[in-house]
Amino acid sequence: MNTGYASPAIIKNKSGNTWRDVKAAILVRNFAKSGGLELYAYKLIKGLLAYGLDITVICEQAKVQLAHERLKVVEVPHHKTGASKARQLEHYCKEFSSALDRLGPFEIVHSHHVGATPVNVVTFHNHTVFRIEECGKSIEAEINKFKLLFRSDYKLRQDMDARLTKSAEVLIFPSKVCKQDYVKHYHLNRPASLVVAYPGWQLGEDSKIEKINSADNQPILPVNFPADHDKNRTIIFVGRGYRKKGLDVLLSACSLLQRNNYSFKLLIAGLNEKAIDRLRLYCLGLNKCVSYLGFQKNMNSLYEAASIIVSPSRLEPFGMAVLQGMSYGLVPVVSKVSGVAELLSHDKDALIIENHLDAAELAKKLAYLLDNEDQLNRLSKQAQAKAKTINWQTTVDTTLAAYRQIFHKKYII
Repeated sequence: MNTGYASPAIIKNKSGNTWRDVKAAILVRNFAKSGGLELYAYKLIKGLLAYGLDITVICEQAKVQLAHERLKVVEVPHHKTGASKARQLEHYCKEFSSALDRLGPFEIVHSHHVGATPVNVVTFHNHTVFRIEECGKSIEAEINKFKLLFRSDYKLRQDMDARLTKSAEVLIFPSKVCKQDYVKHYHLNRPASLVVAYPGWQLGEDSKIEKINSADNQPILPVNFPADHDKNRTIIFVGRGYRKKGLDVLLSACSLLQRNNYSFKLLIAGLNEKAIDRLRLYCLGLNKCVSYLGFQKNMNSLYEAASIIVSPSRLEPFGMAVLQGMSYGLVPVVSKVSGVAELLSHDKDALIIENHLDAAELAKKLAYLLDNEDQLNRLSKQAQAKAKTINWQTTVDTTLAAYRQIFHKKYII
């Protein structure tokens, strides 16, 4: 059986590019530019190609057309429609492993949280299955323990992560808090092979998001965007999780602001309003100041129309949307347990929520910004400046440094 690895064939070629002709397989479920994991993998692949690596992307579905002489994209069979989460995990492990055996050998096999074998580099994009027990409410912790006992998909995910942490030579994480989660629960004691490669934030093909400065060139807002909004009193939330992303805490904080006669608008991107949401907003007295916008293709216009972005997540390995918003001058209000908070400084370029489950603390921080336009403007400028210092090149360079560990003394890199 093919081991999936190739014997190193070069040390340094005549051009001086020590990465040229290194054969790497990148495993990602969807080869795409949307979503956090997908954007991370896409930007990384583009960066690695620029260094001369020969890359084979193995995926279930390719949703982008990226042409390059050193790039090959191979799709594995799709899982059966309606398959359970457990069956899907089993499918991914089997099909990606089979593709590696068929297409290899490779000098680098880099999995983006896909449970295939063999791999020698893994980037973990999600927290462990245990994380909610430490960052959630007590009832959420108990429910999670129950799921780990009785749900096959949770058991399989735990087993898959355990296997990947043991089999891969280098483990990469999008933040220190995510790394610490894995160190604690999988008893990792090899610090040199544990690497943090922070994501960038830039979207698509652009090196930056262009800010609209002309007063005559107003952004095209979503159809259901409130017409009477005030930019300095407009807050946005980006995410598809209600509790994991902390939307429940944010809505409670907004209810406190409403009862204290604060005027503001909260725009929720990524979630469609359901009947239960309408009832919840009515009960909290928020039906006139909170709008669900659903999935937004044009996030640029949304960032243009607000001044604050809030991310009170319980589970957030990183949080690219925060940096994207900061590039427009939005002031981030983020939970301390999120990965992106590691790059920010409280009351300098962000407001950090110490207790992400405390609606009163979040309400107080939002009130501070709504009450103080000068402070809002100060933090806005600092947030925008901070975003300019963070890019995908750092992600690529850190990943290449991780790859060097695989080669040890076999290459002079």
